[in-house]
Amino acid sequence: MAIVKQKIVPHLWFDKEAKEAAEFYCSVFPDSGITNVSVLRDTPSGDCDVVSFKLSGQPFMVISAGPLSVCGLNMKSGAEPFAVGDGNDHYEVSK
Repeated sequence: MAIVKQKIVPHLWFDKEAKEAAEFYCSVFPDSGITNVSVLRDTPSGDCDVVSFKLSGQPFMVISAGPLSVCGLNMKSGAEPFAVGDGNDHYEVSK
């Protein structure tokens, strides 16, 4: 039986609290720690923290990138749009 290496890294999106969330998660789980912190400057949401970390050896990433928006529709607006990508960066949004 072949051993499959982890190929998908779960990524969590936060409005502003990504670094604090990563620090909290790392404090809860053994064999955990932050592996990298980067700042993306001058994005449409301002400066964004991107944090890579491991929880019990499993890699994760978090980003502070402001409120989630899909095709210009704010997910916090209550409209709850559903976006489906076709693999070519084209999206269909339905309500």
